[in-house]
Formats: sequence, C-alpha cells, structure tokens
Amino acid sequence: MSHDHTHSVPDTPEKMQALLAHLCEHNEDHAHELEHLGEALEHAGKEKAAKKLAEAVKLLDQGNALARQALDALK
Repeated sequence: MSHDHTHSVPDTPEKMQALLAHLCEHNEDHAHELEHLGEALEHAGKEKAAKKLAEAVKLLDQGNALARQALDALK
C-alpha cells in the first residue's frame, strides 16, 4: 500500500503540466480510496469516523478542482 510521493520540481512548463496532471489523477485515486473506506466504516457502525472521512473527501475534491483549474491554465 506504500508508494513514493517524492517528486522533484520540473524544469520546464511541459514537465510541470505533466506532473500536475499526474498529481490530480493521483489525488482522485486517494479520494476514491477514502470514500470506500468511509463507506466501510459506516457499515461497521463507525458513523463519526465515516462522517469525518466524507468531509475530508469533499475538501480533497475541492482542492483537486482548483488544481485542475491550474492545469487548465497551463494549456
């Protein structure tokens, strides 16, 4: 389940755009994983934790939408 999050800062706008696109997709994957975990917690009777994860996913989605806007601005 572990994966590397180390990224160097790209040196060209094209590389920056590619990295940002990758990070947006990566963030969406994490948001989906958290959403599924929240559903499992809810089914396990851990409503408070599930609710907090749902809030976190909402904020992640909002942040990622802004990152997507930044990506669009690079195109």
